[in-house]
This record gives sequence, C-alpha cells and structure tokens, in this order.
Amino acid sequence: MNLVSGQDKNQSTISSKSITTSGLGSFNPDKKKRWIRIEEVVVETFNIALTPREEQLARAESGEIKALLERDTTALKNIWLKDFTRTEFHNKVHRDPNPLPHYLSLHRRIEKILIVGNHVYVSGTEYAVQVQDNSHVNTQVARKYTHLWIKELFGWRLATKTYE
Repeated sequence: MNLVSGQDKNQSTISSKSITTSGLGSFNPDKKKRWIRIEEVVVETFNIALTPREEQLARAESGEIKALLERDTTALKNIWLKDFTRTEFHNKVHRDPNPLPHYLSLHRRIEKILIVGNHVYVSGTEYAVQVQDNSHVNTQVARKYTHLWIKELFGWRLATKTYE
C-alpha cells in the first residue's frame, strides 16, 4: 500500500514497506557486558562464556602474573619466548640483566582478544603496585598493555609485551 499526499512538487510518500536491518549484522542492543574471572585475570566479554581458546589465553595471562609476583624466572622461561621483547613506557626497550620488576600486586583486565591463526593479541588494562629499587612503594598504577601470544607445540608463549 502506497499513500501519496500533497499536490505540489514536494510530494511526500508513505510506504508500508518494512525496514530491513541486514546492514547491522549481528548487532543486539540487549547484549550486556560481562566480566569473567579466571584466576588472576578478569575478561570483559559480551558472551555468556569464553571460547576454549580465550580461556586458555586468560589462564596463560594468569600464569605470567603469578610468575611475575613470585619473581619465578624458571616459570617465566617457559612462558616467554626465547627472544621475548618488553617495551617500556615512552618506547624504551628494557635491556637490564634482571628486568623483572618487584610487584606487591598485579591484576589484569582483558578488554580485547584478537585471534589471527596461531597468533593472538591480548590487550587491556594492568593494575600494578610496584616496589622501586630504593624500597619505595608506588601507589597503584593503571596502564594499558598489549601482549602478543604465539601458539607452539606445547602451549602459548608470550612474544611481546607493550605498554602505552
């Protein structure tokens, strides 16, 4: 049914044709953000549960946090790739013989997991309280991070760690 009103050049048309929303893809305005805690990590998601691969990566992130808190170099050697790269603030590359920071607490909120074959980018916010060399304790710092994980034969290995 088409209705036409008006008699001049600026005629308006009203149509009973239904509006399609195919351009919106899988948009669902009712989806709510959820937070799923896996050990030392909180993952933000719009899904009810994590995929098995997302859960593996959250556990890998948690394992790195535990090793950093305990300053466990043996565990970190199993988590980090042999040519692991850690980029500090202002894009300074850390090259000290013992680059491990001394954390009083360390937590991560994963905001995005991007899977590209056997490479996965994990990004989010890290909350850390660190002890400085002079035994001074910093207040909690929130910083954005991005990790690149690579799937190897026996699990996920952390290749790069970048802070903004």
